[in-house]
Amino acid sequence: MLERFASMARAAESPYERATLLVAMGHLGGDTRSWLTHPNAGVRGCAALAPGLAGDETAERVLSGLARSPRAFGQSFGDMAPPLQFQFEPYQGLLRRWFVS
Repeated sequence: MLERFASMARAAESPYERATLLVAMGHLGGDTRSWLTHPNAGVRGCAALAPGLAGDETAERVLSGLARSPRAFGQSFGDMAPPLQFQFEPYQGLLRRWFVS
């Protein structure tokens, strides 16, 4: 199943779709590390929030960078809000930790 999510994320046409898939993939224990260098801030941020990357230096750096520029995360999805998962816990807590100043 995780391979399917990874394949779908690579094929996704929008940052919103890709980020949503990465949130699901990370939640299921998938490795989202390869997405930490993606050019889109929202995709990088969603990849960095994967529970399996807790304590990962690169993921922490991505989240720190976004915390210094919190609008970059939201604006990275264009007219769309961040993925639906961020309206619920545990993601609300993660976002508060990193993006609320």
